[in-house]
Amino acid sequence: MIVAKFGGSSMADADQFKKVRQILNQNPKRRIAVVSAAGKGVNNPVKLTDQLIQIYNLIQAGEDYADQLNEVWHRIETIVNELDLSLSIHEELAAIAQNVQHMTYAELVSRGEYLTAKLLANYLGWPMIDSADFLVLNAGQVDYQQSRQRLLELGKHIEHCVISGFYGVDAENNITLLPRGGGDTSGAVVANLVNANCYENWTDTNGILAVDPRIVANPDKIDVLSYDELQELSYLGVKVFNEEAIQPVRMKQIPIRIMNTNQPQLGGTFVVTNKKNVADASTIAGVAGKQNQVILTVKKYQLSNSVNAIIDLIKVVNAFHFKSTYSLSGDSINFVLSGHIDQSTLDQLVTQIKNDIAPDAISLKTGVAKIAVVSESFYGRPKLVGKMIDLLESNGIRVQQVIQTSTDIKVVFGIANQDYQRAIKCLYQQFFRSSQVDARMIMNY
Repeated sequence: MIVAKFGGSSMADADQFKKVRQILNQNPKRRIAVVSAAGKGVNNPVKLTDQLIQIYNLIQAGEDYADQLNEVWHRIETIVNELDLSLSIHEELAAIAQNVQHMTYAELVSRGEYLTAKLLANYLGWPMIDSADFLVLNAGQVDYQQSRQRLLELGKHIEHCVISGFYGVDAENNITLLPRGGGDTSGAVVANLVNANCYENWTDTNGILAVDPRIVANPDKIDVLSYDELQELSYLGVKVFNEEAIQPVRMKQIPIRIMNTNQPQLGGTFVVTNKKNVADASTIAGVAGKQNQVILTVKKYQLSNSVNAIIDLIKVVNAFHFKSTYSLSGDSINFVLSGHIDQSTLDQLVTQIKNDIAPDAISLKTGVAKIAVVSESFYGRPKLVGKMIDLLESNGIRVQQVIQTSTDIKVVFGIANQDYQRAIKCLYQQFFRSSQVDARMIMNY
C-alpha cells in the first residue's frame, strides 16, 4: 500500500485536481490520499489556509470579514463547478459561515484541509476520513496507539480513502493543529499507522535539488538519500520536505518518494534507510549553507577534561539566544553562531564568558559563511574531506574552519562570505553526479 500526500500546490484548483486523480489512478497501490488545503495557483495568489487565517484575525479585531469569506466560498464553489461534482457543498459552507465567529483558531483554519479533502473524495468517488475522527494529539505529539486503533476501525471496510491533513484532536476532542508544514507530518503519520510500503510526498518541485538553484542554474535533483542525509539537509534549511515528517516513517523504515505533481515522469527523490545497496549513488548527497555567521573560539587549559566548564560555557552562549553549533578540540571549543547578531551583543557575550569562564584566550571571526556537505560516503572515505579542502584552496578559497565528528555524515567548512557562492559551485561540480537510480533498485515499488 502507498500513502500519497498532496501539498497545497497540488490541490490549488480544478486543473490540479485532475492531475492528482490521474496520478492516483496510475498505480492501484495508491490507496490513501492525504491532502493539504488548496494552495497558491494560477488564479489564486493566496493559500486557502492564509485566507482563513485572515478571516480569523478580522473577527478577533472586530472588523468586517464578509468579502474575505465570500472569496473563500467562491474558490470552493469554482472547483465544484469546474469538476462538475455531485457534492452539494452549500449546506456545509452555510454551517461554517453561521458558526465562524465562535470558532477557535484551529477549528476555522483546519476547514481548509477539511473542505479540500471533501472535494477530492467526491471527485475520486472515494470515501473521506476526517482526521479529527482518528488523529489524537497530546500536547502536539501523536498518540500512535489510540490513533492507529481509531483509523483501523474507520478503514476496515474501505478500499480507498481521502484523509484531511494538518489537524487532529486533543484528549478533550478539541480540534488541534500540527505546526505549519504539518500536512507532510500527518501524511507520514498515516503511513506509519497503516504500515505503508511507501510514503509519497507530491509537491511542485522535482524532488530535492542537490544545491540552491539561486546559486547553480538548473542543478540536478538528488535521486536517492538516506534518512540521515535528508534529516541533515532539512536542518540546514532545505525546504522541500518538513523535517518533522521524517520520524514517523523512519520508525517503520518506510521509504519516502518526493515527487512533482506537474511532472510525475521525472521520478523525484527516494529516501531510504541506507544507500549501501544502491550501487550508483552519488559521492555527496547535497550541499547547503548559510552566510553571515560568527565563529567564536574559546581556549582554556584542560577544557576537554572539565565537563562543568564546557556546560557553563554552552549555557552562557545559549543565554544570548543565538542559533549555534559547537565542536570541541583539545583545550579549545569553537561555536558557529547565527541569527540576528550585532557587535554590541557579541561584546556582551565576550564579557560574560570572561567573567564566568575565565578563558586563556577568546576570539571572534565575523563575516563567515558556513557550507555543509552531506554524504554517508564520509564514513568509509576519510580522504574525501581532504580532497574537498584541496579543491577549495586550489580555487583561492581559504578554509578557516572544518567541523566534523567521527560519526558525522556531514562536514562543515567555514569560509569568507565573499567566497560562499563560488565554494558551493566548486563542491557541487566536482563531487556531485546524478545517479539516475531506478525505483526497482531500491524497493518493490
